[in-house]
Amino acid sequence: GGLIRETLVTNPKILDEVADAWEKQNTADQAAQLGNIIKGNQQALFMSPTSPRLGAKNPKLTLVSFTDYNCPYCKQFDPHLTRLLKEHPDLGLVIKLLPFKGQTSAKAAQYSLTLWQQDPARFLPLHEKLMSKQGMLTEADINKALAATGNVALKPEDKATEELRTSLRLGTLLGVQGTP
Repeated sequence: GGLIRETLVTNPKILDEVADAWEKQNTADQAAQLGNIIKGNQQALFMSPTSPRLGAKNPKLTLVSFTDYNCPYCKQFDPHLTRLLKEHPDLGLVIKLLPFKGQTSAKAAQYSLTLWQQDPARFLPLHEKLMSKQGMLTEADINKALAATGNVALKPEDKATEELRTSLRLGTLLGVQGTP
């Protein structure tokens, strides 16, 4: 033990090398673990019929966006995703709603997911209307968005709540701590 101590004391750079090697190994382990989680949840992440899916029918690359209707950064990011889809016709986008920011976030998510499940072609106008509202959504904002997109009679369904639970479970597994 004395020889190791003496070597480390006279060559402290060895400790830096050990720390760097440990960090690289740890990062590689985390990446492998994340890869395994993604592989094990491919169906739920990329092919769930209850998740909104935009872009190419048979994409070369699929992005999964975890988003929230009350997240100011999501509202800024969403138009960039729309632009990417237009510029890259071989790109797919799966939207996973994570209602982290309050009751109106969950309610807006339930309406838009219900609409996706009932009539996917009508999803995008409501999604964009909810995303374009600056600041936190109120009940009145949600009702205005429903009215503006011709969805006043829409009633949230249980499948929408199941989809939100699945998205929250996937977000937890993947270490998602916020949106986008």
